[in-house]
Amino acid sequence: MTAAQDATPAASAECAATTPEENTALVTEFYEVADDGHAAAMLTDDFVYHHPSEGEVAEPGGHQDWAEDRQEDFPGVTVTVDRMVAEGDLVAVYLTWGGTHQDDEEDDGIPATGQPAEWVSAVFLQIECGKISDIWTVADNLGRLQDLGVISDDELQSAETMATPAP
Repeated sequence: MTAAQDATPAASAECAATTPEENTALVTEFYEVADDGHAAAMLTDDFVYHHPSEGEVAEPGGHQDWAEDRQEDFPGVTVTVDRMVAEGDLVAVYLTWGGTHQDDEEDDGIPATGQPAEWVSAVFLQIECGKISDIWTVADNLGRLQDLGVISDDELQSAETMATPAP
């Protein structure tokens, strides 16, 4: 199960490979403390956060900044790990997020709505030397924006098609 880590010369030379059980414990703890400032200590010095709408953030503080922003937008946000699978140095999690929107999301131009929202995300985390080296995430931002009332069902139904499915 640790073949991927063993194949990485830097990881095998500098530290012992971790087990899938150790990796799932790390990821569980990461999501338990993600909003209280301790998550940054669980990231490697060359940590990279990959997000489809934000590109790559290659700095340990990048994910922590995002977590702090999410905590400001949704004070007391809850994160529930619904599913988790680990193989080698990769952990996949399916998360449910929930909270009440209390602060403006300046980057997205969304004013505080005071509305509760719940959304999901699928995340892949790579573990190196007992720390998280990479995170790839995809979140249901459309569902979150619908819950907040930023996008109505009518607006969604009347939206122009941007891509044509193959026949």
